[in-house]
Amino acid sequence: MKQHNNNRDLTSLTTSGNKWKGIVYAILYGWVAKGFFSLEPGVKNAVPASGVTTISFMFLVPFVMGLIIAYRQQTAVKSSRKSILFFMPLIAVISLFTIYLLWQQDGIIYALIAFPAYAVMAIAGSIAGHFIFALKKNVFILSVCLLLPFLLSPLENHFGMNDAIYWKQSTVSIHSSEDSVWKNIIRVKAISEEENKGNLFQLIGFPKPIKAEFDTIAVGGVRKAIFDRGLLFTETIKTIVPNKVLAFNIKADPGSRPVTDLEKHVIVDGKYFEVLEGKYEIEKTGHNKINLHLYARYRVSTHFNFYSGFWARMIMEEIQKNILEVVKHRSELERS
Repeated sequence: MKQHNNNRDLTSLTTSGNKWKGIVYAILYGWVAKGFFSLEPGVKNAVPASGVTTISFMFLVPFVMGLIIAYRQQTAVKSSRKSILFFMPLIAVISLFTIYLLWQQDGIIYALIAFPAYAVMAIAGSIAGHFIFALKKNVFILSVCLLLPFLLSPLENHFGMNDAIYWKQSTVSIHSSEDSVWKNIIRVKAISEEENKGNLFQLIGFPKPIKAEFDTIAVGGVRKAIFDRGLLFTETIKTIVPNKVLAFNIKADPGSRPVTDLEKHVIVDGKYFEVLEGKYEIEKTGHNKINLHLYARYRVSTHFNFYSGFWARMIMEEIQKNILEVVKHRSELERS
């Protein structure tokens, strides 16, 4: 009887060890994949990788991580322990991104954007693997899946990235005059820390606006919109109706800010994300009552604009809210 119990304990320990090995193998796979896909396409590369902004890396790699974890479950997971299918992939993804951050392979902005996709796809892979490997642990199927992201990435690179153009509108109500609002639009004096209300993206390192001022308030006039961390936009007026409309083209200066601060995968240098145009509209709704509208047209260029476009909208919304709140605060302060 004692021997039987010892054998059962040993079997239980071995099975548990194999499950944890699944997490380790999944993390190693994700780390190797990151190294491969971080090799941006170019003639100097010995391998035809296509970067981390691909469906292969962002969605297939974590899916395979989930498959690896499921494969290490030597038998079908009992119904009472199906929660493992969710928790173990999450542990693997959290561990992988922690390693990325500690080794400074990526910054927290990129981690925030990529983590939801990785978590969902790893869980999906774990669930799919549970059904695929429940009856038979087919090593051939797993081997093919392991290679799939690496085989498909050159195909993605061949077809290139898709451009998607978006408009984002934000509005704020201001109790002040049109003159005051207009003055604070065309010239943004140095923004204090108190005015720069921190949002999520600023808290994790996205640049804060500092100041902006046009050299000439006429069509063709230029101003430099300066953000911290060395980010600089050149804005050229294309439409102006005093106290009503101010529209301008926007061009980021890629040489004005260090890539390491903004992270090479989330920079606004025109490859993946580019702000193209901005426009203010002043709508008078009553005596000293103004609705100030701020529009931005921007481009997102990735292999998965359905996902990156969502994050771009969130970032643009936070930037616009911040700017509008500064104008509101200053315009109302002048009125009082």
